[in-house]
Amino acid sequence: MNYNDELILLKKAFTTDNIGNHVEDITETKILCKVKSVSGNEFYKASQSNLKPEKIFIIHSFEYDDQTEVIFCDKNYSVIRSYVISSDEIELVCERKVKNV
Repeated sequence: MNYNDELILLKKAFTTDNIGNHVEDITETKILCKVKSVSGNEFYKASQSNLKPEKIFIIHSFEYDDQTEVIFCDKNYSVIRSYVISSDEIELVCERKVKNV
């Protein structure tokens, strides 16, 4: 399986502006990934905890910095679990995130 799909990792941090307001700073990092389907077993186990895993992204370990959100095909996802596959790869189990309007 090759790294053929593009994934954007979102790193959020809060800073303070010159008048003391907290400002959210988001850093986007574009990387390549592999995409896997969530197994039925994992889906049903997660649903017992009110989680709805939808996609699994496999990425290089060195590119991951504990980001909790990603964008894939213009859709936002929350990382609900990360799993180290090997010293080179990590698996991110993600659920679809609904934006507040």
